[in-house]
Amino acid sequence: MRVQALVVRTLMAVGVTAAAAGCHNPCQDVCVEMKKYAEECGFEVTNDDLKACFESQRKPDDVTKAFCVEFGDPETIRVEWATCDELAIYWDAATGTTAGDTGQ
Repeated sequence: MRVQALVVRTLMAVGVTAAAAGCHNPCQDVCVEMKKYAEECGFEVTNDDLKACFESQRKPDDVTKAFCVEFGDPETIRVEWATCDELAIYWDAATGTTAGDTGQ
């Protein structure tokens, strides 16, 4: 009886953790990795930015999804975007600003 209760509690905890983390496809996982890298570089990535990325990657085709699986891990992203300056180009293009632009 105690083992069953422990198993049920463990499964419930796993379920709650999975629900909190959300279920993303591989391309949406790239959104999360890019956000982490950007924040390491000192960029502010808002929840709205992340939601917009999730939405844009909501239903990738099979080719895009395969690409995200192959090249979406943190190490590969850091090789592709080798410096924070290069990452700034990505975020500037995504936000329509230039590096150092305050938006005013």
